[in-house]
Amino acid sequence: MHGYGHLGLFQCIVIKQATVDKAVVVLRLDKDSGRRI
Repeated sequence: MHGYGHLGLFQCIVIKQATVDKAVVVLRLDKDSGRRI
């Protein structure tokens, strides 16, 4: 985070959000299909 300023913070937020979205999608697929990925 140090030395990147607002851009670094923004990128961290975007990456975290994308990771959360991916996890949610995987969990939904896991529920729907009934098998573990």
